[in-house]
Amino acid sequence: MRPTTLLQTVFIGRATADFWIYFNARTIGDSSSIDTFQVWDSKPNCDDVWGHMEFWRKDDVSSDKLGVRCVSYDNDFGCEFHGDPEKIDIMEVNFSWRDPVYHWTTYKNVGYPFVGLDKVVYGHCDVATDSDRDAMEYICNNGGGTNVVGKPLLHCKGINGHTLPSGDKINSIAQWREDHPEFPTPVPW
Repeated sequence: MRPTTLLQTVFIGRATADFWIYFNARTIGDSSSIDTFQVWDSKPNCDDVWGHMEFWRKDDVSSDKLGVRCVSYDNDFGCEFHGDPEKIDIMEVNFSWRDPVYHWTTYKNVGYPFVGLDKVVYGHCDVATDSDRDAMEYICNNGGGTNVVGKPLLHCKGINGHTLPSGDKINSIAQWREDHPEFPTPVPW
């Protein structure tokens, strides 16, 4: 094996994906905001925002319930669009409930580990700083009266030899699951 191939194998094999969890506020005309979450590898451009997988905020994301459960003990202020992400106490995400399972929870009181259903710590999440939020916020208008404003909340990365899926991978699997609920596991790719 050539040295460059060996080095590529070593470094590529250890690569870890990471992703940002965004809070979105979507308004249509003068109507009130519809709040959802999206997952991105980096700040998206507006062309990518439209039609991208959105995860609803739910009180229960167990089993086959895709979505995000966000808990803030400070009057829910951390889980609101204009809230402070440092006030998020628990965020549980269920992006795929069948093989592969993308269901994790992070907890503020123990430093934001990214814990799987099997209680294994797969990663760590950092709260988006004010500068992250300013630099990565997006404001998009589709020209038809719909606006979406997105702000990053958490940046999650694999640790301890675990690789988290990329935001693109999470979205493609979640979208496939929504479009094909009748298919058994695993996702056919």
